[in-house]
Amino acid sequence: MAQNTTPAKVPTNAIDWDAIDIFVFTNGQQYSPPRKYHLRNEELSWWKATLNYLARSQYGSLHSMIDLYTIDGKRLDDPVQLQNGAAYVAVELPDAFIDTGYENYLIKASRSWEKRQSRKNSSCEINKPGMRWFGARA
Repeated sequence: MAQNTTPAKVPTNAIDWDAIDIFVFTNGQQYSPPRKYHLRNEELSWWKATLNYLARSQYGSLHSMIDLYTIDGKRLDDPVQLQNGAAYVAVELPDAFIDTGYENYLIKASRSWEKRQSRKNSSCEINKPGMRWFGARA
Protein backbone atom coordinates (compact mmCIF):
# COMPACT_ATOMS: atom_id res chain seq x y z
CA MET A 1 0.00 0.00 0.00
CA ALA A 2 1.67 3.21 -1.12
CA GLN A 3 1.54 5.77 1.63
CA ASN A 4 1.33 9.48 1.17
CA THR A 5 3.77 10.84 3.73
CA THR A 6 2.78 14.50 3.58
CA PRO A 7 3.47 15.78 7.09
CA ALA A 8 0.48 17.04 9.02
CA LYS A 9 0.49 20.36 10.78
CA VAL A 10 -2.04 22.52 12.47
CA PRO A 11 -2.91 25.01 9.74
CA THR A 12 -1.77 28.58 10.12
CA ASN A 13 -3.76 30.13 7.28
CA ALA A 14 -6.45 29.37 4.71
CA ILE A 15 -4.05 27.95 2.12
CA ASP A 16 -2.85 25.14 4.44
CA TRP A 17 -4.30 21.64 3.99
CA ASP A 18 -7.93 20.93 4.85
CA ALA A 19 -7.72 17.37 6.18
CA ILE A 20 -5.65 14.20 6.45
CA ASP A 21 -6.45 10.49 6.42
CA ILE A 22 -4.91 8.18 9.01
CA PHE A 23 -5.32 4.48 9.77
CA VAL A 24 -5.60 3.34 13.38
CA PHE A 25 -5.01 -0.15 14.77
CA THR A 26 -6.35 -1.20 18.16
CA ASN A 27 -3.44 -2.00 20.50
CA GLY A 28 -2.51 -5.70 20.36
CA GLN A 29 -4.83 -6.50 17.41
CA GLN A 30 -2.39 -7.31 14.63
CA TYR A 31 -4.88 -9.37 12.60
CA SER A 32 -7.69 -6.82 12.63
CA PRO A 33 -7.63 -4.15 9.95
CA PRO A 34 -6.99 -0.58 10.99
CA ARG A 35 -9.86 1.90 10.84
CA LYS A 36 -9.57 4.85 8.50
CA TYR A 37 -10.17 8.32 9.91
CA HIS A 38 -10.57 11.51 7.92
CA LEU A 39 -9.49 14.29 10.26
CA ARG A 40 -10.13 17.93 9.41
CA ASN A 41 -7.65 20.63 10.37
CA GLU A 42 -10.03 22.23 12.88
CA GLU A 43 -10.32 18.87 14.69
CA LEU A 44 -6.56 18.59 14.98
CA SER A 45 -6.39 22.02 16.56
CA TRP A 46 -8.12 20.39 19.55
CA TRP A 47 -5.73 17.46 20.04
CA LYS A 48 -7.18 16.12 23.32
CA ALA A 49 -10.70 16.19 21.86
CA THR A 50 -9.43 14.35 18.77
CA LEU A 51 -7.82 11.68 20.97
CA ASN A 52 -11.08 11.39 22.90
CA TYR A 53 -13.00 10.87 19.64
CA LEU A 54 -10.53 8.23 18.48
CA ALA A 55 -10.71 6.47 21.89
CA ARG A 56 -14.50 6.23 21.78
CA SER A 57 -14.44 5.08 18.17
CA GLN A 58 -11.78 2.40 18.72
CA TYR A 59 -12.81 1.13 22.16
CA GLY A 60 -16.43 2.16 22.66
CA SER A 61 -18.32 4.96 24.36
CA LEU A 62 -17.11 4.12 27.87
CA HIS A 63 -13.50 4.77 26.93
CA SER A 64 -12.42 8.35 26.73
CA MET A 65 -8.65 8.51 26.46
CA ILE A 66 -5.88 6.94 24.43
CA ASP A 67 -2.34 7.64 23.48
CA LEU A 68 -1.55 7.39 19.80
CA TYR A 69 1.62 5.58 18.74
CA THR A 70 3.39 4.96 15.47
CA ILE A 71 3.31 1.28 14.45
CA ASP A 72 6.88 0.94 15.69
CA GLY A 73 6.04 2.21 19.19
CA LYS A 74 6.82 5.92 19.30
CA ARG A 75 4.18 7.92 21.20
CA LEU A 76 2.80 11.01 19.46
CA ASP A 77 2.68 14.17 21.55
CA ASP A 78 0.76 16.43 19.17
CA PRO A 79 -0.94 16.47 15.75
CA VAL A 80 2.13 17.95 14.05
CA GLN A 81 3.66 14.46 14.20
CA LEU A 82 0.85 12.90 12.13
CA GLN A 83 1.49 12.03 8.49
CA ASN A 84 -1.20 11.80 5.86
CA GLY A 85 -1.91 8.18 4.93
CA ALA A 86 0.15 6.72 7.79
CA ALA A 87 -0.90 3.99 10.25
CA TYR A 88 -0.97 4.39 14.02
CA VAL A 89 -1.89 2.35 17.10
CA ALA A 90 -4.50 3.48 19.65
CA VAL A 91 -3.33 2.50 23.14
CA GLU A 92 -5.93 2.73 25.88
CA LEU A 93 -4.65 4.35 29.05
CA PRO A 94 -2.98 3.15 31.28
CA ASP A 95 -1.95 0.24 29.01
CA ALA A 96 1.44 0.04 27.33
CA PHE A 97 2.05 -0.21 23.59
CA ILE A 98 2.05 -3.84 22.40
CA ASP A 99 4.31 -4.49 19.42
CA THR A 100 2.56 -7.23 17.47
CA GLY A 101 4.06 -6.55 14.05
CA TYR A 102 1.43 -4.18 12.68
CA GLU A 103 3.61 -3.53 9.63
CA ASN A 104 3.16 -7.21 8.65
CA TYR A 105 -0.59 -6.64 8.38
CA LEU A 106 0.03 -3.61 6.19
CA ILE A 107 2.37 -5.62 3.93
CA LYS A 108 -0.22 -8.41 3.57
CA ALA A 109 -2.99 -5.89 2.91
CA SER A 110 -0.84 -4.16 0.31
CA ARG A 111 -0.10 -7.43 -1.51
CA SER A 112 -3.79 -8.37 -1.40
CA TRP A 113 -4.74 -4.97 -2.85
CA GLU A 114 -2.12 -5.34 -5.60
CA LYS A 115 -3.47 -8.80 -6.50
CA ARG A 116 -7.05 -7.46 -6.65
CA GLN A 117 -5.93 -4.61 -8.89
CA SER A 118 -4.04 -7.02 -11.13
CA ARG A 119 -7.10 -9.28 -11.44
CA LYS A 120 -9.32 -6.27 -12.06
CA ASN A 121 -7.01 -4.99 -14.80
CA SER A 122 -6.82 -8.46 -16.35
CA SER A 123 -10.59 -8.76 -16.46
CA CYS A 124 -10.82 -5.32 -18.07
CA GLU A 125 -8.40 -6.47 -20.79
CA ILE A 126 -10.52 -9.55 -21.49
CA ASN A 127 -13.74 -7.54 -21.67
CA LYS A 128 -12.47 -4.94 -24.14
CA PRO A 129 -14.80 -4.32 -27.10
CA GLY A 130 -13.83 -6.43 -30.04
CA MET A 131 -12.38 -9.21 -27.90
CA ARG A 132 -14.00 -12.57 -28.47
CA TRP A 133 -14.65 -15.12 -25.81
CA PHE A 134 -13.69 -18.69 -26.53
CA GLY A 135 -16.74 -20.33 -28.04
CA ALA A 136 -18.54 -17.01 -28.65
CA ARG A 137 -20.52 -16.58 -31.83
CA ALA A 138 -19.32 -14.14 -34.45
